[in-house]
Amino acid sequence: MKLSCKYRFAPKKATCNTSYVQTAFGIGFEVGENVIAEGVELDYQPGQIVLFVGPSGSGKSSLLRAAAAE
Repeated sequence: MKLSCKYRFAPKKATCNTSYVQTAFGIGFEVGENVIAEGVELDYQPGQIVLFVGPSGSGKSSLLRAAAAE
């Protein structure tokens, strides 16, 4: 499996009560020649709980690994 991530974790002003939002963008991964995800963007606030829901094998953990640049 090939994981790639053009990422940036730069704080920017939030539009809610917390002071910063973290951003990761350009996340993508592929298995063999099959592109599973491409150009995914994640925005989250420090302390925020994020939930990924999907069937087994749909790529939830792989998306998080790509976001963490593992």
